[in-house]
Amino acid sequence: MLTQSCILVVIMTIFSADVGAAKVYYVSKTGSDTHTGLSLTQPWQTIQHAANVAPAGSTVYVQKGTYYETVTINVQGNTRDGYITFQNYQNDKVVVSGLHAKQQSPDDSMNIFYISGKSYLKIIGFEVSTLTTTYGSGIRVFGPGSYIELRNNTIHTIKGGSQDGGAMAITIYNTNQQQSRSHLIIDSNTIYNCDPAWSETLTLNGNIELFQVTRNLIHDVNNIGIDFIGMESSTKYQRNLMIPDVGGETGMGKLPARDGVCANNTVYNVHSPYAVAAAIYVDGGQNITIQYNEVWSSDVGIEIGAENKGVVVTQVLVLNNYVHDNYYWGLGFGGYDVK
Repeated sequence: MLTQSCILVVIMTIFSADVGAAKVYYVSKTGSDTHTGLSLTQPWQTIQHAANVAPAGSTVYVQKGTYYETVTINVQGNTRDGYITFQNYQNDKVVVSGLHAKQQSPDDSMNIFYISGKSYLKIIGFEVSTLTTTYGSGIRVFGPGSYIELRNNTIHTIKGGSQDGGAMAITIYNTNQQQSRSHLIIDSNTIYNCDPAWSETLTLNGNIELFQVTRNLIHDVNNIGIDFIGMESSTKYQRNLMIPDVGGETGMGKLPARDGVCANNTVYNVHSPYAVAAAIYVDGGQNITIQYNEVWSSDVGIEIGAENKGVVVTQVLVLNNYVHDNYYWGLGFGGYDVK
């Protein structure tokens, strides 16, 4: 009986270990979406296929090359199984290009990566580039959810911004007033050569809380570098997904980007032909700490204010930043004229 018990324990242990093992999948330019994706000799061909089928807790490694795709991530992780991670393989240079993009996202925007209402996802180590759009993003996260991480990506040449919209690098929007977008990390990304125009290069707008925007490098963009927005009433942001705001117009809702940290970012060469552009801007956001950033050679260094009537910014802490050599002013506080 002792021997049988020992054998049973060993078998159960091996079975449990196999069940708990996270799966790894591969994508390659030379692969096929009919493959299993489970080995370097059987990789999938497209990131989109991986974004349709990868299970919770898995990692998708994308091998070197340029992938001409607009990717909508239709899967998500969960608390039990963990994140789904999309990442470049080893040190491979993986470019996801919007050069031939035609497929619009459900919110009527054009994006290279698009996430809507999903949680427990990581996008790491991609070069996201070459998209021409009057309204779109390199990476866009829309709607409620939690635990999204965008790390170590290079985003550039998102072009075509106009006064009616903007070509943004990273966009986080949430119009849902019952459920927030929370636990968001945007870390160690490099962003340049984008046309946000009347929009922003890296923006958090709407019901978003508990975020970290850290160690990003942003330069050479034609409007605001980093922006935290609350109670935005302009219809330019959400087109066909508008909700009423306090003034009866349409916009992002009553809840602002809040309870977050903006730290250790470097932002420079932020200049707008349309207005006065700040490297870092809080426009209606609440309870945000801005610290240890370096900003220079921009229209404005750091600005704290509110563009919408009746909006009051509170509990924004600005400390230990290095702000220098900006065109108009280094630090600005206050609202705008009543219209």
